[in-house]
Amino acid sequence: MSRQAFWNIIKKRAYQAGISKHISPHTLRHSFATHLLESGYDIRVIQPLLGHSSIQITQRYTHITDRLLSLTRSPLDLIQKQQGPLSDFQSK
Repeated sequence: MSRQAFWNIIKKRAYQAGISKHISPHTLRHSFATHLLESGYDIRVIQPLLGHSSIQITQRYTHITDRLLSLTRSPLDLIQKQQGPLSDFQSK
């Protein structure tokens, strides 16, 4: 299968699925890596799956998980809100 034939299949399937966003083989590759990272896979496991010779190339995909981490709340934040920021000092 040629590169162009694969590209056309992806475009056709995206259209059939009602996806209006630009989709390419690279989009699928990027999504694959991002989903693995967000599922907790180690970047050193993802590197050979993508065929990267350098871990620095694979690390380009971590910006998405960094964004996800910034949106993720720590369970400690919930404890602080329930107890209040000075509750340890107030009870003494």
